[in-house]
Amino acid sequence: MSAGNRVKKSRREEALWPRCGFVILHLALSGKLLSVGLTVRNNMAMVFCRGCGKEIHETAITCPSCGAPQNVRTAPVPVSATDKRILPAFLLCFFLGAFGIHRFYVGKIGSGIAQLLTLGGLGIWALIDLIILATGSFTDGEGNTITLWT
Repeated sequence: MSAGNRVKKSRREEALWPRCGFVILHLALSGKLLSVGLTVRNNMAMVFCRGCGKEIHETAITCPSCGAPQNVRTAPVPVSATDKRILPAFLLCFFLGAFGIHRFYVGKIGSGIAQLLTLGGLGIWALIDLIILATGSFTDGEGNTITLWT
């Protein structure tokens, strides 16, 4: 069996493991393949209790057996790469979009002047900016997406 066949076989088996709940690891040992099995419990991550050592689910706040508190990971707080916010830009665009004031706010000075001179592209450009702001896809002058509303 060539090295190329071994790679294809292990990729095929790696693709199957989430469906069957069983992982097969191949170790290359002096040119021969050695299969080692690892079970995965319904694709759920299990950890050990800090108090009694029993196996519990990773999202458990306390151990069901001994009641010891566990370290539960919390979701990270979203961090924006820009200090600009969607709500002020949206309100500026809604009320003064024809003058391009929202573009001055986010640091797009050149296109702000162009919108000011064309009255927001006769309102069409301002309307498009309003839709982009509402969907959360608007970027600031440095190209960072503005993601936070307040």
